[in-house]
Amino acid sequence: MGFWHSLTGRLFKLVFGGYVLLAISVTVVQLMLEYVSTREQVATDLHSLGQSFKDSVTGALWELDRPLIHTMAQGIAQSSMVTGVKIVADQETLSLVGKIPARLPLEPEGLWAPFQFHVVELDKATPKGARHLGRLTIYADRSVVLERVKHSFFVILINSLIKTTGLWVIFYLVISKGLSRPLSRLTEVVSRIEFAAESSEPIPLDYPHQDELGRLMMAMDILQKRLQESHRQLQRANRELESRVEERTRELAELLEFNQQILLDSPLPMGVYADTGQCLLVNQAYAQLVGATRELLLAQNFRHILSWQSSGLLDDCLAALAHQTPRQREVHVVTSFGKAVWLDMRILPAHFQGAWHLLIQIIDLSERKRAEEQLQQAIKEARTAARTKSEFLAMMSHEIRTPMNAILGLTGLVRETRLDDTQQDYLRKIHAASKDLLRILNDILDYSKIEANRIEMEQVVFTLDQVFRDVTALQEAHLGPRGLSLHMEIDPEARMNVVGDPLRLTQVLNNLVGNAIKFTGQGAIRVKAEKLRQNGAEVLLAFTVSDTGIGIAAELLPQLFQPFAQADSSISRRYGGTGLGLAICQRLVDAMGGDISVQSTPGKGSTFRFTVLVDDAGSLPRPVAQATSPSRLANRLFEPATLLLVEDHPLNQQVAREYLIRMGLQVEIANHGGEALEAVRQRHFAAVLMDLHMPVMDGIEASRRMRQMPGLADLPIIATTAAVMPEDRARCLSVGIHDFVGKPMEPEALKAALARWLPLREKAGGMEDVITPQAWWIAEGWPGFELASVLARLKEPALLAEMLAAWEPELALLEAQLFDLWHQGVWQEVGELLHRLKGVAGNFGATLLAQAAGELEHELKADAPAPEPMLERLRHAITLTRATLRHQHPRLVAIIPLATAENRSDPSELAQILVQLRPLLLEYEAIPTLLVERLKSWEHHPQWGGQVRALRQQMEQYACDAASVTLESLLGSLP
Repeated sequence: MGFWHSLTGRLFKLVFGGYVLLAISVTVVQLMLEYVSTREQVATDLHSLGQSFKDSVTGALWELDRPLIHTMAQGIAQSSMVTGVKIVADQETLSLVGKIPARLPLEPEGLWAPFQFHVVELDKATPKGARHLGRLTIYADRSVVLERVKHSFFVILINSLIKTTGLWVIFYLVISKGLSRPLSRLTEVVSRIEFAAESSEPIPLDYPHQDELGRLMMAMDILQKRLQESHRQLQRANRELESRVEERTRELAELLEFNQQILLDSPLPMGVYADTGQCLLVNQAYAQLVGATRELLLAQNFRHILSWQSSGLLDDCLAALAHQTPRQREVHVVTSFGKAVWLDMRILPAHFQGAWHLLIQIIDLSERKRAEEQLQQAIKEARTAARTKSEFLAMMSHEIRTPMNAILGLTGLVRETRLDDTQQDYLRKIHAASKDLLRILNDILDYSKIEANRIEMEQVVFTLDQVFRDVTALQEAHLGPRGLSLHMEIDPEARMNVVGDPLRLTQVLNNLVGNAIKFTGQGAIRVKAEKLRQNGAEVLLAFTVSDTGIGIAAELLPQLFQPFAQADSSISRRYGGTGLGLAICQRLVDAMGGDISVQSTPGKGSTFRFTVLVDDAGSLPRPVAQATSPSRLANRLFEPATLLLVEDHPLNQQVAREYLIRMGLQVEIANHGGEALEAVRQRHFAAVLMDLHMPVMDGIEASRRMRQMPGLADLPIIATTAAVMPEDRARCLSVGIHDFVGKPMEPEALKAALARWLPLREKAGGMEDVITPQAWWIAEGWPGFELASVLARLKEPALLAEMLAAWEPELALLEAQLFDLWHQGVWQEVGELLHRLKGVAGNFGATLLAQAAGELEHELKADAPAPEPMLERLRHAITLTRATLRHQHPRLVAIIPLATAENRSDPSELAQILVQLRPLLLEYEAIPTLLVERLKSWEHHPQWGGQVRALRQQMEQYACDAASVTLESLLGSLP
């Protein structure tokens, strides 16, 4: 055996080779550390160099001395470690010296970066703070570091070579002398037992010495015997393991066969597919579900099934295999065998025999889907039935309301004629019964709309005073005959402008108050409103209606708000009613964001309490429509105009015609839509009242055709119809109908609808209505005046004479003040005086003066220079008005004693003034000057003068609520 093939030679090569590698590694590490240290030193030197030149370069840069800057850059570049210098100011390079890299990274790129650099920010301290001037960048390339490391490299390399050579010699001597000979002997002994473990008998080991090698030989002998015993045990264990593996394989095969049989016998359709798509196993339930046999299914590959491709099942299977995650999908498919089924497919990936498979489980949804389709069909049929019911209700509404309109209208008109007491009583009862019938009809229609979620809630500005007045006006007629009293109370905090649905709120209150009156034999009905809380613009109002009536038993309270239910079956026989009122109240209160409850004690009375949500009108960012108050239309007529009434029912024609004539309008009648179209072609009408249901041509079609006729795009068309369902209104709006008036037609509702489209004027009687023997002086003519309308409002010729006599001096003073301010150019004060003059002149009937003042005021508000003719027209109007007053002054003075002697002693005159003031205070409206002057004439009365003065002062301070209280107190004290 050669030396290099011996254990000693191989150990020498192994150790020496390892040491050489170690020596090289240590050398490399030392060189790297030296390189890193040198780079750090270069970086430190660059920083020090940059800081030493920072102030000098900053100063040169501040002075913008380019030569000096370049000289400094060259000076810096003289350093042995600097290879380049760059000075930049405001993106402009002022100096470049040496080698500068084309692109400089924001951060150093590592130890082997070709360049090192240091950036010095050049800032100049100024009184306003530090100012950034530019940057100084100093560069050093890699050659600087390598030059410094070069000497250290040779020193480290020579040192490593010397150490390696010396260690090689020492190790060779130690190995060859100390280990080579004993290892040769040991190798010879060990080689003898190389195959001892596999031999049947142990190999004898003969070594006579008891040294370390002898002990090793003894150990080797023991090892040989143990190896042979272990070998025998291993062979025995292998035989036992083979037996167990064979038994386990047999058990697994039986289990697999059992599981396969379970899958085949399962009533749940299942199948197993390979990842290639081939069907491996499928049960009979699967085959029966899809209309095939197991053999046909086993021949399938799911990758080729068209229904799986079109339904997305193939995509789910491929995704389950790709991601090893379960998938599920409901699909409606027509199988490859022509059977249409709804399936719930559950796709479960499973790993078996080194490959992924898919277990498909199927749930048949066909029966459930058929049930769902039947349910949808039932819902559709129910909706059709509901729509049919709505159409039936709309039709019945029209059919019932058409004769009801005639009954109520003609009854009201007849009651205004001369009748004896018995006839009046009969007509009053007919009218009341018709109203009750209409209320029942409205209850049924309201409940139908609420049930179908078609109730519409308005959002308009109103006050609770307005709502309570409407409730009182409706219910007062029912109180008198029964000796009941109705007390209405509004908490001061609830007296505010709110936004909501006043009509629906009034409907709820009327229903509750009507019930209270119906079920109360004697005593009082109390209604109270209060504000519970306010959160931003949202306000919660609470209303309480209490009575002293028959009460309700506790066990009957839970069903009180159910439709068609009453507390006692005898109630409908004794008191009447549909049993819908409280159910409608509850639904309306819910729609207004509140709730309703009741407390009652039999024999003592009941208390209904409900809440509604409204908005504070003053807190809303946008304007809201104002609620229409009937009191604002009282004592007003329409400007002369002609209306077209389109109505097929003769009685309804008569009723509507009478109403319109009393409002000061002229009427032409068309019996159907065709006649209406011919009428609007021949002449102009201010508006059209259009019935919807008519023969020949209905109102919907007639309105649609009118909108297509030239010049009729803006003609107001108001539907007069008993059809009150939302879909009817939607159809009307779609053809251009502007507004609606329900049937039976109420005069106030008709007037309110017309007032939205036609101009109004103050009601003024003719001269024959206002000129009495005391007003003979008016008939002689007053240039510039129209006194008939003033006297119609004032109704006191003597008092009018008194005020006109006192106006001329005041007018003369106002004229001088007005033209003096005009010449001074104080336009704001001129405008205020013109506004005052316009109002006073209008109140006194000086129409010429009021018109001239109004025109000039309008010009000033528009910031337009008032034309001289307009100013002259005002001057002429003042002159004419003063001349007329001076000419009539003797007559006026003669009439004044009559006003003082006669009109200040009759309490009915003061009561008349207070009655005229009452609605104005409740509505917070402006008080006419004439009415104030009439009230002032009573301030010196010995009995009522103090209260009159207090009332006038409250009015001047706009304390309308307090003034209303004083007015009621004063009115109650009058005989």
